Amino acid sequence: MSIFRAHFPGWRRKYCSIHPSQPYVYSNAAGDSISGNCPTVEGLVNEVAAEWLAKNKNYEPTPANGQTMVAYVAEHHLGFFEKKSYDEAYRYLKANGPRKFEPPAPATTIATSQDVFVWFDESAPAPGAPLFEAVVTPGAYDVALAILRQARQGNTWACLRGV
Repeated sequence: MSIFRAHFPGWRRKYCSIHPSQPYVYSNAAGDSISGNCPTVEGLVNEVAAEWLAKNKNYEPTPANGQTMVAYVAEHHLGFFEKKSYDEAYRYLKANGPRKFEPPAPATTIATSQDVFVWFDESAPAPGAPLFEAVVTPGAYDVALAILRQARQGNTWACLRGV
């Protein structure tokens, strides 16, 4: 095969960053080709990061260092598919040290009612029956009621039963 393989990794990375998870064919004028499927975006980023790590033995892979580098790449709108982005982020990390990140705030939970909405012509679900939750805006609720009114000729009485 006379394809110049030195160009292939760069070409593949550039092509696959635009066409993740798609097939590719890399060919030359002589008709030689290399074909395959592009990795996912996450897979491509992991490939680039792994290549960068292999060449930068002095980097200490800690959560704080990783967060600092990812934040730097994102804040400076650098490409996660390019090793030079990691080089720049590492220079920043060496010059400034890892950033202090606040732990994520715990997710606030909304108190939910344990009521089950049952239409007049339905029986209540048996204990332990699989149920699903739905959160709707007042506008969506009004539209759903309008659809039900039309389908049930205006009869939309319902009752709430505690579970």
